Amino acid sequence: MVVVRPSFKALAGGRVGVRLPSWLRTLLVQQFGALSELLADPAGPDTAATTPQDPLAAITGIGADAPSAPDDPVLHRLRPDGYLPEVEDGAAAAEFRRFTEADLAGLQQQRLATVRETLESGDRFELDPEQAQAWLGALNDLRLALGTRLEVTDDQDAPPAAGDPRAGAFEIYGLLGTLQHLLLVALGAPSEY
Repeated sequence: MVVVRPSFKALAGGRVGVRLPSWLRTLLVQQFGALSELLADPAGPDTAATTPQDPLAAITGIGADAPSAPDDPVLHRLRPDGYLPEVEDGAAAAEFRRFTEADLAGLQQQRLATVRETLESGDRFELDPEQAQAWLGALNDLRLALGTRLEVTDDQDAPPAAGDPRAGAFEIYGLLGTLQHLLLVALGAPSEY
């Protein structure tokens, strides 16, 4: 039996060749799909069509009301407040969120769409430089989301034992870190990075 390892290979023009085992491609499709659902607009697409919109908001995409900070810790990690908790300036944090939330949400969904599109092409494909950056961002978002759910901390020594029900999720978390590393190296980062 031939074991295929994931690989990212630097190509001419900043392109990256990608080779994934089928099981990993399937896993990534599932994981990125779950992340996409989590990041989807909770109001749903029909709300915008039925809600009267401020003309300035229609032009700029910035509404008059600031979105509130998400209650879900994963969403809060992926769409953080613009100020440290010590500042405790609710008005400034709300204004920051008002001006940045829609753009950040759009960027995250755009990255996920790029990843899904490339994964649909099979186990071997090429990324152009923009797609490679989208992959880096999406892998980072997915790793942050999973790390938040697993309550990973900087001082955590080792993943849980094999009998722990979270062991599989920790393996996926580690795998995502490996994929990030391989892609960064293919993009020119030192291999010891």
